[in-house]
Amino acid sequence: MGYKKVLHFPGGIQEWRGFNYPMKVNDKYAKIKIKKISPKKMSKIIKQKNPFIVDVRPDDFIKDSYIKDSVHCQTLNLVEASKKFPKDRPLLVVDWAMKQSPIAAQYLKLSAFDVLGILKGGVERWKSEGFPVEIRKHTK
Repeated sequence: MGYKKVLHFPGGIQEWRGFNYPMKVNDKYAKIKIKKISPKKMSKIIKQKNPFIVDVRPDDFIKDSYIKDSVHCQTLNLVEASKKFPKDRPLLVVDWAMKQSPIAAQYLKLSAFDVLGILKGGVERWKSEGFPVEIRKHTK
């Protein structure tokens, strides 16, 4: 590819910000507001509106359990995968603990999807409040 010097910042963006290093924020994304929905309210929305649920957790976080009828799509693959998402259904976006769902939801909203919101506290909170998850069956 021609790259001569590739660097890695171990703490990621969070640590970068902690050092007050400069960052450029895309103005389009900064203006997009995404609703944070409690597990209780999301459960009601799922029953009433039949939304398309997008789970953007990395593969290693989704190995054991997931919200029923959710579609797994790592944030990394969202641009390509979202081309197959239905435009005629509202979307809910979930992840493990709200680390990736906000940016995924902003991207989807910017791409003209009807994003109802993200799961406040993520699947971790969903499970801790006793809402059901499907358990992935492991095969040998």
